[in-house]
Amino acid sequence: MKRSIWALGMLGAALSAVGPGIAMATNCALSTGYAKLSANQVEVLLGNSMACYPATGSSKWTNQEYHTGASGAAGGSVVDYKNGPATAGNKDPTATVGTYTIIGNNGGQITYTYSTGGTFVYSVWGLQTSGSGTYDFCNGTTPLPGQVKVIFGTGVVQSCGTP
Repeated sequence: MKRSIWALGMLGAALSAVGPGIAMATNCALSTGYAKLSANQVEVLLGNSMACYPATGSSKWTNQEYHTGASGAAGGSVVDYKNGPATAGNKDPTATVGTYTIIGNNGGQITYTYSTGGTFVYSVWGLQTSGSGTYDFCNGTTPLPGQVKVIFGTGVVQSCGTP
Protein backbone atom coordinates (compact mmCIF):
# COMPACT_ATOMS: atom_id res chain seq x y z
CA MET A 1 0.00 0.00 0.00
CA LYS A 2 1.34 3.44 -0.92
CA ARG A 3 1.84 6.13 1.69
CA SER A 4 0.02 9.44 1.33
CA ILE A 5 1.99 12.44 0.12
CA TRP A 6 1.58 14.13 3.44
CA ALA A 7 2.65 11.16 5.54
CA LEU A 8 6.00 11.49 3.86
CA GLY A 9 6.44 14.76 5.78
CA MET A 10 7.60 12.69 8.71
CA LEU A 11 10.33 11.32 6.44
CA GLY A 12 11.29 14.89 5.52
CA ALA A 13 11.65 15.81 9.19
CA ALA A 14 13.86 12.80 9.81
CA LEU A 15 16.01 13.48 6.74
CA SER A 16 16.55 17.13 7.67
CA ALA A 17 17.96 16.00 11.01
CA VAL A 18 20.57 13.89 9.20
CA GLY A 19 22.40 16.89 7.83
CA PRO A 20 22.90 19.20 4.87
CA GLY A 21 24.06 16.42 2.53
CA ILE A 22 20.45 15.30 2.02
CA ALA A 23 18.77 16.98 -0.96
CA MET A 24 15.82 18.98 0.32
CA ALA A 25 13.14 21.12 -1.28
CA THR A 26 13.72 24.83 -1.84
CA ASN A 27 12.75 26.31 1.56
CA CYS A 28 10.10 27.17 4.09
CA ALA A 29 11.13 30.74 4.85
CA LEU A 30 10.50 34.13 3.34
CA SER A 31 13.03 35.09 0.72
CA THR A 32 13.05 37.24 -2.40
CA GLY A 33 10.31 35.99 -4.70
CA TYR A 34 9.38 33.07 -2.43
CA ALA A 35 6.17 33.32 -0.42
CA LYS A 36 3.94 31.48 2.03
CA LEU A 37 0.50 31.17 0.47
CA SER A 38 -2.54 32.57 2.29
CA ALA A 39 -5.52 30.37 3.14
CA ASN A 40 -7.42 31.77 0.16
CA GLN A 41 -4.50 31.12 -2.19
CA VAL A 42 -4.20 27.50 -0.97
CA GLU A 43 -7.98 27.01 -1.41
CA VAL A 44 -7.85 28.27 -5.00
CA LEU A 45 -4.65 26.35 -5.80
CA LEU A 46 -5.70 22.91 -4.53
CA GLY A 47 -9.48 22.77 -5.10
CA ASN A 48 -10.24 20.49 -8.08
CA SER A 49 -6.49 20.00 -8.60
CA MET A 50 -3.97 17.15 -8.57
CA ALA A 51 -0.99 17.06 -6.19
CA CYS A 52 1.87 14.87 -7.44
CA TYR A 53 4.75 13.75 -5.22
CA PRO A 54 7.70 13.95 -5.51
CA ALA A 55 8.02 16.63 -8.17
CA THR A 56 11.81 16.28 -8.29
CA GLY A 57 14.40 13.65 -7.53
CA SER A 58 12.46 10.59 -8.70
CA SER A 59 11.63 8.81 -11.93
CA LYS A 60 8.20 7.72 -10.60
CA TRP A 61 5.38 9.37 -8.68
CA THR A 62 5.03 8.05 -5.15
CA ASN A 63 1.57 9.62 -4.88
CA GLN A 64 -1.00 11.24 -7.14
CA GLU A 65 -3.78 12.87 -5.10
CA TYR A 66 -6.85 14.78 -6.26
CA HIS A 67 -8.52 17.42 -4.03
CA THR A 68 -12.30 17.28 -4.55
CA GLY A 69 -13.22 20.68 -3.07
CA ALA A 70 -14.16 23.39 -5.55
CA SER A 71 -11.50 25.99 -6.29
CA GLY A 72 -11.78 28.42 -3.35
CA ALA A 73 -13.45 25.88 -1.01
CA ALA A 74 -11.94 25.35 2.45
CA GLY A 75 -11.99 21.57 2.23
CA GLY A 76 -13.00 18.33 0.57
CA SER A 77 -11.91 14.75 0.04
CA VAL A 78 -8.50 13.45 -1.01
CA VAL A 79 -8.65 10.81 -3.76
CA ASP A 80 -5.48 8.81 -4.48
CA TYR A 81 -5.15 7.96 -8.20
CA LYS A 82 -2.91 4.99 -7.31
CA ASN A 83 -2.83 2.75 -10.41
CA GLY A 84 -5.92 4.18 -12.08
CA PRO A 85 -9.56 3.12 -12.32
CA ALA A 86 -10.81 -0.16 -10.90
CA THR A 87 -10.40 -2.72 -13.67
CA ALA A 88 -9.73 -6.44 -13.81
CA GLY A 89 -6.20 -7.03 -12.59
CA ASN A 90 -5.72 -3.59 -11.01
CA LYS A 91 -4.88 -4.47 -7.41
CA ASP A 92 -4.45 -0.83 -6.32
CA PRO A 93 -7.28 1.23 -7.91
CA THR A 94 -8.17 4.87 -7.33
CA ALA A 95 -9.79 5.41 -3.91
CA THR A 96 -10.80 8.15 -1.49
CA VAL A 97 -8.16 8.09 1.26
CA GLY A 98 -9.14 11.01 3.51
CA THR A 99 -10.14 14.66 3.78
CA TYR A 100 -8.50 18.06 3.86
CA THR A 101 -9.36 21.41 5.45
CA ILE A 102 -7.74 24.80 5.00
CA ILE A 103 -7.64 27.52 7.65
CA GLY A 104 -6.04 30.95 7.81
CA ASN A 105 -3.69 30.69 10.78
CA ASN A 106 -0.53 32.74 10.12
CA GLY A 107 -0.96 32.37 6.38
CA GLY A 108 -2.73 29.31 5.04
CA GLN A 109 -2.55 25.93 6.72
CA ILE A 110 -3.87 22.72 5.22
CA THR A 111 -4.72 19.76 7.42
CA TYR A 112 -4.90 16.28 5.90
CA THR A 113 -6.79 13.59 7.80
CA TYR A 114 -6.32 10.11 6.36
CA SER A 115 -8.60 7.11 7.00
CA THR A 116 -5.48 5.09 7.83
CA GLY A 117 -2.36 7.07 8.46
CA GLY A 118 -3.06 10.01 10.74
CA THR A 119 -3.38 13.76 10.50
CA PHE A 120 -0.77 16.14 9.05
CA VAL A 121 -0.63 19.96 8.95
CA TYR A 122 1.31 21.94 6.33
CA SER A 123 1.85 25.45 5.05
CA VAL A 124 2.37 25.85 1.30
CA TRP A 125 5.23 27.94 -0.15
CA GLY A 126 6.20 28.81 -3.69
CA LEU A 127 7.79 31.09 -6.23
CA GLN A 128 4.24 31.61 -7.48
CA THR A 129 0.98 31.82 -5.53
CA SER A 130 -1.33 30.16 -8.06
CA GLY A 131 -1.47 27.87 -11.05
CA SER A 132 0.30 24.69 -12.05
CA GLY A 133 3.86 24.38 -10.80
CA THR A 134 5.99 23.06 -7.95
CA TYR A 135 5.42 24.03 -4.33
CA ASP A 136 6.95 23.25 -0.94
CA PHE A 137 4.63 21.70 1.63
CA CYS A 138 6.19 22.54 5.00
CA ASN A 139 5.73 21.09 8.45
CA GLY A 140 7.01 24.05 10.45
CA THR A 141 10.28 24.90 8.71
CA THR A 142 10.80 21.40 7.27
CA PRO A 143 9.71 20.88 3.64
CA LEU A 144 8.80 17.54 2.13
CA PRO A 145 11.86 16.39 0.16
CA GLY A 146 11.36 16.68 -3.58
CA GLN A 147 8.54 19.27 -3.63
CA VAL A 148 4.94 18.72 -4.76
CA LYS A 149 3.85 19.33 -8.36
CA VAL A 150 0.35 20.81 -8.57
CA ILE A 151 -1.66 20.37 -11.75
CA PHE A 152 -4.16 23.17 -11.38
CA GLY A 153 -7.89 22.77 -12.04
CA THR A 154 -8.02 19.28 -13.57
CA GLY A 155 -11.60 18.85 -12.31
CA VAL A 156 -11.14 15.04 -12.31
CA VAL A 157 -8.91 12.40 -10.78
CA GLN A 158 -6.19 11.62 -13.29
CA SER A 159 -2.64 10.43 -13.65
CA CYS A 160 0.05 13.05 -13.07
CA GLY A 161 1.76 11.83 -16.24
CA THR A 162 5.49 11.24 -16.49
CA PRO A 163 7.60 12.92 -13.79
